[in-house]
Amino acid sequence: MTVKSVLSGILVITLSVLLVITPVSASAKDFVGIGTASGSALINGMEFSNGSNLYSSDRVQTEAKSNFLLSVAPDERVALSPDTLAQLRSEGGSLIVGLQRGRVRVQSAGHTRISLDQLGVLVKNGGSNPALAEVTILSGHQVQVSALRGSLEITGASKPVTLLAGQGAMLTDATLNMATPAPGPAPAPPAIGGGAHDIAIFIFVLAVATTASFFAFSAAHTSESPSKP
Repeated sequence: MTVKSVLSGILVITLSVLLVITPVSASAKDFVGIGTASGSALINGMEFSNGSNLYSSDRVQTEAKSNFLLSVAPDERVALSPDTLAQLRSEGGSLIVGLQRGRVRVQSAGHTRISLDQLGVLVKNGGSNPALAEVTILSGHQVQVSALRGSLEITGASKPVTLLAGQGAMLTDATLNMATPAPGPAPAPPAIGGGAHDIAIFIFVLAVATTASFFAFSAAHTSESPSKP
């Protein structure tokens, strides 16, 4: 066996190993969770297959009668309601759910957060225990945030706002205000801040019904999202 043939063999083996290792490393880096859906859902505009891996930058869209569940970790779940659009991205070790339309519920111990880019607002766990957040886009610049369990922190406004279990906030792109609901008209409290990019937040107490179960994760065959080869 000549030196040339030995070197050629080593080169072939080296390339083969690199071709196997590179996709695995990339997948591990970009992977955010495993999704399941009831009804029709799209990932990056393509039909979703239950049990698919989802990755950072994937765009998830549910149809009018479909729900989507993303299992991120044992204490981390993301549930998209019908007719909802969201973009996933990894950022600083956290999963950011960029809600663009519809409603999302997130159960999180701190790893998963909800971003409202149109308002420059981030909704995240506000304590040490897992929290359950519900965020609904009512219009282009009006969003309702509810703390169904645990506490939430809303950042990006003139100052951070903390919501306790059973409380909610209505966000709009105006000056930051806070008010407690009361029967009949009440005078508006003084404004805090006044920049064009401030957020108006009206704190109100919501009647939140306790559900017996929030998420039911179905183990399914794992495949790749349509965005990956």
